Amino acid sequence: MPSSFPLVIQQQHRPSFTAIMSMTTTTASTPKRKPSSEPGSLGVGGGSRESIHLNQDKVTDYERVLGIMWDTQNDVFSFAVPTNAAATEAEPPKKRGVLSTVMSLFDPIGLLAPFTVLGKMLMQDLWRAGCDWDQRIDGECLDKWRQWVAMFSLVEGVRIPRCNFGSTPSDRFGQIQLHIFSDAGENAYGSVAYLRICVDNNVKCSLVMARSKPFVGFRIGEILSLSKLTDWRYVPTKLNVADSLTKWGRLPDLSSEGSWFRGPEFLYQQPSEWPQQNLPAANTRTEIKAIHLFHGVELPSCFIDVTRFSKWNVAVRTVACIFRFISNCRRRAAGKSIEAVLSTPKLKKLIKVEIPFVVVPLRQDEHRCAENTLFRLAQSESYSDEIKILKKNAELPFQNWFPLEKSSPLYKLVPLIDADGLGMDFERR
Repeated sequence: MPSSFPLVIQQQHRPSFTAIMSMTTTTASTPKRKPSSEPGSLGVGGGSRESIHLNQDKVTDYERVLGIMWDTQNDVFSFAVPTNAAATEAEPPKKRGVLSTVMSLFDPIGLLAPFTVLGKMLMQDLWRAGCDWDQRIDGECLDKWRQWVAMFSLVEGVRIPRCNFGSTPSDRFGQIQLHIFSDAGENAYGSVAYLRICVDNNVKCSLVMARSKPFVGFRIGEILSLSKLTDWRYVPTKLNVADSLTKWGRLPDLSSEGSWFRGPEFLYQQPSEWPQQNLPAANTRTEIKAIHLFHGVELPSCFIDVTRFSKWNVAVRTVACIFRFISNCRRRAAGKSIEAVLSTPKLKKLIKVEIPFVVVPLRQDEHRCAENTLFRLAQSESYSDEIKILKKNAELPFQNWFPLEKSSPLYKLVPLIDADGLGMDFERR
């Protein structure tokens, strides 16, 4: 064991800021520091004492260490809940305020990972919804935000002993095991580690650290290359403490005697009584990669130069004749007679082949189709980004709609795509 790490192993302290200070200041010529529960000081070996004042709370006897509070009277860690405007105001917060609240929770070793991952998952949902930085959140994201803020009172009551196994001396430790639980879901993946020791035939377990991240992808090939299939043990969902790191739901029991800090109950039993399931044979070495699908919207290209027309009626009739030509091509392929309009003397001189046809004036629906086409071309040219968003929203439920940019002239309206593919103003916000 490296000589720079005896503090954590022998004293069973959690890897806190004070422990890190002790490790980094340990050299061959200086005494080893040990965290002390004396307020505002760290004890120094060799009988001498040196005071190192941390950022102390002026109201309580707590020492604030990088956002984590150390109650030196009871020798426990605790967390201060966010008190910024976004977390306390009654109206829905802006996306910027949500991020500020999430980032204000400093939890370097994941003691509150089941709680902090919910904030990260909420930010991921806001990004997917296209929420602007200064836009107030709404819909499902607002519901999740209120659920998360309601959990602050539970977090404020968390008290975590600084020592993993209390005052039990390390020379009484029997077998020492490290158990790591992991889980992956649609929104996040995470893992949590516990130390399991035997003291006088009694089992004790304590949380070491946890990690969780919003889900992006996973690499089966890398996992198989770094471990063996026999190294893994199946744990049912109801008994897997890492399950709380991957799903949106109620927090686990965060009391000092709860399963999150003490580990699952089966760890206190004999290994023969732990959950077991026959693992499948390792029949693949291929890597499974996440596939991202990007849904693009293609806008109609302008097939006619409208600047060549000085009158609207002439432009509409010309486009209607184009659609009549397309219809005649299909009719001829089907063996039907074509429908033609009366030719002007100028056009008759251009006809080189006579084919059977029926004179049918342009219909009202052909005029309407031509007008809608010209409207769509104009809208696509002036509001291309807005039309793309509206077409995406037409395929989604209302609560999942993508918002328009605030810089858009249509932002204060509620435009929709009608049955003819046209954007229309529904109402003002």
